[in-house]
Amino acid sequence: MTVKENVQRTPDDADNLPVNGENAMPTHESTTEFLDHLDTMTRVFEGCGNMLGIVPLTAAGYEPSADFRQDATLRAHLAQWGRQIQSDSVMVLVGDPRNREAQGYHTFMYVFEPNGSDDSGMDGGVSTMCGNGIRAVAAYIHELDPQAERAEIMAMSGLRSVEFVDDMYAVQMGTLTQAEEDLANYIKPGALETTNGEYFNSPIPEPIVQRLAEHGINAQTWSIGFNGDRDENGNIDGEPHLIIEVPADQVKDIVQLRQLAVEAGPIITKDTARFPREINANFIVVQGLDSETGKLHVLIATHERNLGDDADHSVTAACGTGSTVSAGTVLRRYAPDVADQVIVVHNTGGDLEISRDTDNPQRLVMVGPANACDVEPPTTVEE
Repeated sequence: MTVKENVQRTPDDADNLPVNGENAMPTHESTTEFLDHLDTMTRVFEGCGNMLGIVPLTAAGYEPSADFRQDATLRAHLAQWGRQIQSDSVMVLVGDPRNREAQGYHTFMYVFEPNGSDDSGMDGGVSTMCGNGIRAVAAYIHELDPQAERAEIMAMSGLRSVEFVDDMYAVQMGTLTQAEEDLANYIKPGALETTNGEYFNSPIPEPIVQRLAEHGINAQTWSIGFNGDRDENGNIDGEPHLIIEVPADQVKDIVQLRQLAVEAGPIITKDTARFPREINANFIVVQGLDSETGKLHVLIATHERNLGDDADHSVTAACGTGSTVSAGTVLRRYAPDVADQVIVVHNTGGDLEISRDTDNPQRLVMVGPANACDVEPPTTVEE
């Protein structure tokens, strides 16, 4: 971590920082000083049972042009803090939420996973999107601007608009794709069969069928996909999820479903021969329609990728992106022509509601909570 020595900055020039990727912290004399200052600005939110860290990096004085993903010292600090607050996902914010008009969004949200890993060899990992995390960021922005009706948050999967609805947050999650070509970054070429060029109700390889059966999961097909937005070149990216439907008569409740995910999840998530970057494994039970509300209820347990080798820890209280992809798959399978169908996804940490966007049925909307928490300040990593 490179520090620019003895540079003072006044509030008047806070929005006119020099662009220099080598001088990431222009307002602090040392790395320790910067990290101490950063610690005073971090926040913690809770979303469906998940602790979610918020790190306003630009607001703390970190140079916006510098890529924190290449900063080993900062990553080590964020990883330690994330583990301290028992968070699997820390939202690192780049940009000034007060400058939405010039930026085109309130902030850019990076998803940093303290227990994860990536090709950099540094602490932690970076994922494409976090559905619970983006609601936490929206709640943070709402604190800064209570009069705002929505937050515009850029993620690696595209621009996400979050509407403030009473005490809930409605997130525009983007388009669900299950196309083979769109998932090429996450699935080894030729490793899996598709159905008409898509991973929708596609065959599970026989060795995995047999291993799942050992855990009482009798499934022959699965679906794989993610939600995102296509760029001007037609490219799309998102957080990849694999969905296996477990028959309702095989699981009595969500506690048993979670245990299945703990036991069987690593069979899929850690299968790097087929999924070289790991993949999130969602086990769902479709319970059926509520006759009074017309909502379709689904149980889910998600074994998340990039959370380490502890299988119990990797099955989190809730996964927003997993709930969305699973709900989109259920809509496609069971309610392809019901435009206003709502899916209630029951996670162990709480419920999320997923539906098609009324303006664009190809896109999905996730509605769920996020609340601020009070925690002790983190401990600074020594240089």
